[in-house]
Amino acid sequence: MRRAAHGALADVTDPLTAPDRRAWHRAQASVGPDENVAADLERCASRARSRGGVAAAAAFLERSVALSLDAERRVERTLTAVQTGIEAGATDRAADLLATIDTAALDEFQRARVDLLASRIAFTRPGDSSGPSSTVSAARRLSKLDPDRARDCFLDALEMSLVVGRAGGVIDEVLTAARAETCVRAEGFGGHPRR
Repeated sequence: MRRAAHGALADVTDPLTAPDRRAWHRAQASVGPDENVAADLERCASRARSRGGVAAAAAFLERSVALSLDAERRVERTLTAVQTGIEAGATDRAADLLATIDTAALDEFQRARVDLLASRIAFTRPGDSSGPSSTVSAARRLSKLDPDRARDCFLDALEMSLVVGRAGGVIDEVLTAARAETCVRAEGFGGHPRR
């Protein structure tokens, strides 16, 4: 009954004047995965974000994930939905969504994104001091893929550890990892690490 009502509303909603409303009704009327509707919802999320509607964008993206047929698109949509959920302040929903990702099927860059998202979620939770370590993990994954971004992650981990009050061990971990990466890069270019 509810799906039928959403289907009827989608049919009578003008796609030119109310594309987001129409896409949402189409999504609610769907009985299973539908890549066309999932892509429509992705476009809705983009429009909502451009208007400052981060919470609406998160809702569109989360539903888009549920309707995704293509496994690779589902992973990308999930990562984007988690990021948007964090920005919207819905960190519990974002954490639940992040937990649905099978990291074994991801490449190193995607795993780094998962680590960074996990660290941002941890940072919002009182008593959860895992954020800096997750950021260091991301930095290590990115060290060969994007050395500049890896360096930024190491710095983020240091700053985060100072804020959460767990600086001691993290500072040692970050400095050790950063030095190791610097040495590897320098040796790769036939040079010596700077002291």
